[in-house]
Formats: sequence, C-alpha cells, structure tokens
Amino acid sequence: MKKLINFFFTRNSVYHIAIVAFFAVASLAYFSPLLSGKAIFQSDIAQFSGMAKQIVDHRESFNEEPYWIDNAFVGMPTFQVAVKYPFDLLDKIDKSLRFLPRPADYLFIYKNKTDFENDSYTWSLRKKHGFELVEVQKEELNRIFPGLSQEY
Repeated sequence: MKKLINFFFTRNSVYHIAIVAFFAVASLAYFSPLLSGKAIFQSDIAQFSGMAKQIVDHRESFNEEPYWIDNAFVGMPTFQVAVKYPFDLLDKIDKSLRFLPRPADYLFIYKNKTDFENDSYTWSLRKKHGFELVEVQKEELNRIFPGLSQEY
C-alpha cells in the first residue's frame, strides 16, 4: 500500500494529474453546450438504440443475455449489436477513462500543422469510421482558451 501511495503522490504524478485536469477543463470549456443539456444528433447512436431495443427489453424481462435478435436482417446474433460479457475488464477501464460527456472526451491539440499532418493516417482511419473532425486554428484556439501557451 505504501508503494501505491508513493507512486500517486510523487512530484511527477501530481504534475501529470494537473495536466489531465487542465485538459479536462479545457475540453469542457470548448464543448460547453453539453453542460446545458444540448447534444449533437448522432445517427449511428440513434440506429444503435433501435437495434438494441430488443436486447435491452430481454435483459429487463428475463435478467439474462439474449443470443439472437429478430428485429434486424431477418435475425442476427446479439454479439454484433450489443453484448455484455460478465468479466469484461476493458469495458470497466474504458468507462473509468471516459469521465467527460461525449464528445468532450475527444480533444486533440497539436503544436503545429506539421504535427497534425504527421498524424494524417490515424485521422483518415478516424474519418473512415465516422469520427468527425473540427479543425480549429491557432487564433480561434487562443480566443477560446486565452491562457493557453502561444506554442499551440
């Protein structure tokens, strides 16, 4: 236990926690309409909700996981839509890391255009899978976050 306490309260870990907290606040400031209850309509989430309704109803009625649904494509296995595995450790880790409301939990800041362009492959993958990019230039970023370093 002493090692765990020493790990979390060293100078470096406090510094890293402060940086994460700063970016969490910056993300919430940028996505402030989320805090007032506004939301972006996401068609994939709406379609998922419709597909998963039968699964959710079955869980509530029988307190068990269904293996097959018949409301889509003349039936399909539920693992392709929404399944809950009893010992899914990654889901618990993901939920602990996502403490901000969506889409505020995704905020990428690059020091310059070159760094952004060097990451173009991953951005092409994100776009391919439905992730929408909102590019903010230096002047607007400094207007939104006035205390942000001029490096960004």
